[in-house]
Amino acid sequence: MAFTLSETLLLAAVPLVGVASGVLASIATSARNVYISSITIERNKWIEKLRANIARFATAVPDLAFALLDRDDSDAWEKVADRRMIELMEITNVINLQLNPRGKIDENVLALINAISVPVEGDREVAMRAVGHLIKHSQWLLKAEWEKVKFEAHAWPYRWWHKGDYDEFIRKEYLPFASGVGSLEVILKELHEANESRRIRRTTTSLIHASASNPSEL
Repeated sequence: MAFTLSETLLLAAVPLVGVASGVLASIATSARNVYISSITIERNKWIEKLRANIARFATAVPDLAFALLDRDDSDAWEKVADRRMIELMEITNVINLQLNPRGKIDENVLALINAISVPVEGDREVAMRAVGHLIKHSQWLLKAEWEKVKFEAHAWPYRWWHKGDYDEFIRKEYLPFASGVGSLEVILKELHEANESRRIRRTTTSLIHASASNPSEL
């Protein structure tokens, strides 16, 4: 059976199309793997930076507390206290920029960090208890981020099938913890009261100093 020229060209093109399709699929797969690898590497770096910054914060709180405990109102003491306060504020700002204010675990971690930063001088014991809560909530946060890394490393069928796993993790595991032993209601209230107590003491001290400097105004 004789083939026409067009039929011959068509038959010759079929395997070429198959080869081209295979090449394109290979390129797409390779690009996807490079993308996943890049995302995974960057997220791992972010997790490690976050872990290090939270550890720095948890260390900076007692450092500042002990500096305030040794208060002697000398210039040397003020320099040490000021430096440690600045370090704590810097770490606080960095962590605030790292976390997502709309994430449930992030939200609780941020609430603790921002509440702890102020009352260290007001009530060291409350601040240290709050650091304990911070560590526990941060462990949940790091676990959740690691689960995201593993999720992103899988191919799309797995990701499609397990796309609701993160929300399930929050709902079934983290929220029961956050509403039970990890509840922040009491500790945040104590931190707020410590902050108010600190503010009142400072205002009173300032008024006393002002009165001593200007007795004629009494």
